[in-house]
Amino acid sequence: MIRRFCMALLCAVLTAIGIGALPPTSACAVSPSDLARQLEPAQGESALDGVFGSPVTLTDPSTGVAVLDTLLPQGWTAQLQTNWNFISTVNPCLATASFASPDGQAQLIIQTSQDYLESVDNTGLLPSREGSDLTTYVTYLSYKNAGEFLDLCFNSVLGTAGVVIQETPVDSSVQSMLQQVAKAYLDSQVSGFQSLAGPYGYTVWPGGSEGTAAYRRYRFTASDGNLYVADALCLCICIEYTTSNGYSLTTDRPWTVPMTAFYIAPDEATLDKYMAQASMILDNCVQRNEFIHLKQAYGSDIRNRIMKQQT
Repeated sequence: MIRRFCMALLCAVLTAIGIGALPPTSACAVSPSDLARQLEPAQGESALDGVFGSPVTLTDPSTGVAVLDTLLPQGWTAQLQTNWNFISTVNPCLATASFASPDGQAQLIIQTSQDYLESVDNTGLLPSREGSDLTTYVTYLSYKNAGEFLDLCFNSVLGTAGVVIQETPVDSSVQSMLQQVAKAYLDSQVSGFQSLAGPYGYTVWPGGSEGTAAYRRYRFTASDGNLYVADALCLCICIEYTTSNGYSLTTDRPWTVPMTAFYIAPDEATLDKYMAQASMILDNCVQRNEFIHLKQAYGSDIRNRIMKQQT
């Protein structure tokens, strides 16, 4: 499950940043024989136990645009919320899909891509910037690799007192492709900035790039005060480039979280009970191109408005 989902996310990242012309890719290429095995109830079970799934499309409630496709297990419910006020010109909307088991004891949360900027002070004299800047429409946050981003989620966003109780090593093929995507993203960004800023006397050159992944099981305290356990999956891509206008140097580190997934339950036994159903949802989750294009168009409109205000 983990490897298939990660590989699909990486393909989606390549498409979103304009490297190559890749079609929409699901996390699992299902053949007819695979599907037959997936839909066949295990011995002693019935289809009503939640293994059988039906196609579902989740749409943005504010625009009506399709956001995600997946298979929804029998008896499970799904809903989607969008935040079009996320401060970013790259990902100005954060969509959160929530899937709940029939008894409400297990929940799978999938969030679409988000990005942040770390400003690097080469002099070491200035404090690190944190928070949102509405004049540039950028959210600043100190660097986080995939594991550190998950730690942040379980110690502020989803709850508090998050502790890692198990960590699954990242597959070498996933790690290799992550590094390739990060390097391709860096080259793409530097080339684009240079073509735009070069005629105005600016020079842009690449620094480093990094791709990280983490798959962990956490125990944490939610906002209702109760303890929960969660399997969490995250990818992070970070690049660094330096810009010069002939008088000063500016180094930036934008980093992107292509997608995150949180599978939450009151205890590990419940996690195991619904693991097959959560895997079905995750393995077949596909982000729709309509949503990606809508975000890009909205982000471009924000950038144009900012440029007009600055000129």
